Amino acid sequence: MDVADWQRDAAGHPYLASGAAMTARAWGRFGLLLLDRGRWHGRQLVPGSSLAECGHGSAANPGYGLGVWLNAPDPTRPPPPGVQRVGPRDRLIQAPDLPHDLWMAAGTGGQRLYLLPSQHLVVVRFGHNTGPDYRDDVFLRTLLGR
Repeated sequence: MDVADWQRDAAGHPYLASGAAMTARAWGRFGLLLLDRGRWHGRQLVPGSSLAECGHGSAANPGYGLGVWLNAPDPTRPPPPGVQRVGPRDRLIQAPDLPHDLWMAAGTGGQRLYLLPSQHLVVVRFGHNTGPDYRDDVFLRTLLGR
C-alpha cells in the first residue's frame, strides 16, 4: 500500500489520525488487510488480535474504536458513573438495521472506507467533501438495498 504523502508535526512525526494522503486503491488495500484480520496474500503482517481491538468502543465513546468509527450501540444510553462522553455526534453511525460489525474510517475530505466483515465487503467512497446533508447510514442503506 502506497501513501502518497504524510502530513507531519513540527518534530517531523506523521499525523497518524489524519495525515495520510492515499489513493482509493490504497484505501481499498488497507480495507482488505483489515477485513482479513491482518493477513495479506496469506501472510500475517499485523496480529489479528491487535486489529480486533479496533472494533471495540470505550465507555467514553462507544462509537469509536482504535482509529475507526463503529455502528454505535445506543449512544444515547448514559455513560457509566464518572465517564464523560467524548467525540463528535455527527460521526456516530447509529443504525441498528445495518450490520453490527460495521467499521468506518473517515477521511478529511469526505473520503470513506467502510468495512462490513459479515458481508465480506470493503467499500471505498471518494468524492468531494460530504457536506452537511451527507449521511453514512443513508449511503450504506442504499448500497445494501435496505
